[in-house]
Amino acid sequence: MRTAQRDKRTRLIETATKLAYGRGFRETSLADIAEAARVPVGNVYYYFKTKKNSPKSVVERRLDEFRAARAEWDRLEFSEGAAVSFRG
Repeated sequence: MRTAQRDKRTRLIETATKLAYGRGFRETSLADIAEAARVPVGNVYYYFKTKKNSPKSVVERRLDEFRAARAEWDRLEFSEGAAVSFRG
């Protein structure tokens, strides 16, 4: 996927996440996501195809974030100093 496409998909997933946390998935339409992300609604359908795909993308993204955090945690030698370093 080209960088511009990846960035747009990322922006749509981030927007879907924010709206879903605020309203719930049931109350968030693809048109709402498009409007909040400032993209044509057709672009949302390009990346998600159906409304059922947007929650899946949000969950997959969150899982990726958790996996990356876990990998970073595992990479650090566990000590009190490492735990403080990990938290930032």
